[in-house]
Amino acid sequence: MDQDDAKTPTFSVEAGVLKVNRELDEVDPEEFVSAIRQLARSGVAAPVLDLGDISFVPSYHISGIRAVGDECVREGRALTVCARKNVKVLLERMGLGAAIRLRSLD
Repeated sequence: MDQDDAKTPTFSVEAGVLKVNRELDEVDPEEFVSAIRQLARSGVAAPVLDLGDISFVPSYHISGIRAVGDECVREGRALTVCARKNVKVLLERMGLGAAIRLRSLD
């Protein structure tokens, strides 16, 4: 990680959207799930996870997205994940499309 990356926050939140600002293999899984869960519990009616700058999602992060998505469904809401087409296809193949709204950014 170069010096500019060290200055960039891992996550940014604006208007109910959690944007991941670096590749997920550089992000601690617990920190990632905690950030998504905090957004989901913030009272936002339609929480969005923006993975638009991400080129790959490790399996341990997919399970975290699934867990928070399932929590939202139990509360009568849906988590939306926006991602590049290749990441969206990966998430669909991992079965996330059932409980999570997946949107392609390309």
